[in-house]
Amino acid sequence: MTQGKRRPWRDPDNTALIAHWDVVRSVALIAIMMSRTQSSVQTQASRLGLPPRTEERGRHRRRWLDEDDTRLDALIARLREEDGRIPIQGVADEMGRSVDAVVARLVGRHGEDSDVLAMLVAPPLPAMPEPNSDRSAPGAKPPQDGDGQKKKKGKTRQCLKCRKSFWSEGNHNWICVTCKRSDDWDFDY
Repeated sequence: MTQGKRRPWRDPDNTALIAHWDVVRSVALIAIMMSRTQSSVQTQASRLGLPPRTEERGRHRRRWLDEDDTRLDALIARLREEDGRIPIQGVADEMGRSVDAVVARLVGRHGEDSDVLAMLVAPPLPAMPEPNSDRSAPGAKPPQDGDGQKKKKGKTRQCLKCRKSFWSEGNHNWICVTCKRSDDWDFDY
């Protein structure tokens, strides 16, 4: 998570970001996995049109107290592995906060280029679903979010114009945002 030379986002990077976005559930973890900064990941997710993060209520926006900082330091010391790596998901779970909240606190206390941040380890990725596994069994209820609303099922598609991967919200969306913004996209019928 160190600041360094900017790396361009290539199509395989975009595909990986899209694949991680709904599975990993944390910008900080995705940044660790992709060896990029959180701001770079968040900016690229916005450019790709990925849906906004939904945060569990109360886990991210609670004020950090001195006791919380003391507890965080103790947890890091207790959970640190023999090689010095810190399982950030375990720390966040025991703190009762999101990974993003814990990482933001560590950045605020130690800085972006801290040795502590360099030692954070993301958990292994869960197995990716099969390409056709989004089809439900007959009579099965559609997936829902925390509010009981139907959850939008998006997926990765290749833009019909530039052939780059992008996040598509549905079957109606086959052209990426970049191509739609280009001058030659606006045409008269």
